[in-house]
Amino acid sequence: MCDRANARSLAFTEPFALARVDARVSPVQYDDTFGGAVCARRRRDRAHLQLRPDGATIPAHLGNFRTFLFGDLLRRTLRLRGWKVRQVMNLTDVDDKIIRRAHEQGKTIREVTGADHARSFTTIASICASSTAEVYPKATDYIPQMIALVERLIERDVAYLADDKSVYFAIDRFPGYGRLSRPRHARGQDRARAWRRTTTPRRTRRTFALWKAAKPEDEASGAAWDSPWGRGRPGWHLECSAMAIDLLGRDARHSLRAGSI
Repeated sequence: MCDRANARSLAFTEPFALARVDARVSPVQYDDTFGGAVCARRRRDRAHLQLRPDGATIPAHLGNFRTFLFGDLLRRTLRLRGWKVRQVMNLTDVDDKIIRRAHEQGKTIREVTGADHARSFTTIASICASSTAEVYPKATDYIPQMIALVERLIERDVAYLADDKSVYFAIDRFPGYGRLSRPRHARGQDRARAWRRTTTPRRTRRTFALWKAAKPEDEASGAAWDSPWGRGRPGWHLECSAMAIDLLGRDARHSLRAGSI
C-alpha cells in the first residue's frame, strides 16, 4: 500500500449511481508516477475520489478522444468498484493555436471557441458513448484565479517578472519539479540544448511562461486581460493548475490526476 503523499499524481469525480458493490472487491491498482511504484486502494480507504483527466482544447477533433475515452473508462471502472467519483475536465479556450486561428480568420477567440464548437466536443463524446463530466470549466472564466496563483508564486520566489513584462516560472528554484514526469537523462539534455538556443529576456533558460505580455494579435482577438504586470494572457501551464485548485482544492491526496495517457 502506498503512502498517502504518493497519490498526488492522479484525480477523480461522479455521484454514486450504480448498485452497491461488495466491499470485498479487489483493490484498484495504479502506477503512481509521483511515488514510482504500483499502489492499491480499497474503497474503504476513501469513499470519494476526484478525477481530473486531461481536458480538451476547443475546437476538439476525433483524434483527441483517445485520452478522453481512457478517462471515461477509468471513471466507469471506479464506479463499478463502488467509488463515488466526481470528474472535472477543463476546456481550453485560449492558447497560442486558438489565437493564431482567430487572427487568421479575423475573429475573436470567443467566436472561434464559441457554443457551436463546444457543442461539437459533446457531440463527438456522445458518438463515442463517453459519459459526461460533472464540471467543464473554461479557462477564460478563471482568469482572476490564474492571476492570484501567479502572485502567490512570485511571493514564494519561484516566479519572476521579466523585462518583456511576462512572468516566468523558474524551474531551478523549485527542486521538486519533474518528479511526476521523471524525465530521462537524455531528454533532459535535449531540453537543455533547446534552452541554450533560446534568446529571451528570461533570467534563466530553465523556465517557462506563466503569464504572457499581450501582443497586438492578442488584443485584436480578445485574448488579453488586465493584470498587476500589465495587459496579458495566461500561459497554458498555468490554466489547468488554477482551475484544479479552485474546483478540487489544494489537497491533492484526495484526487487522481490522469494526464494524456
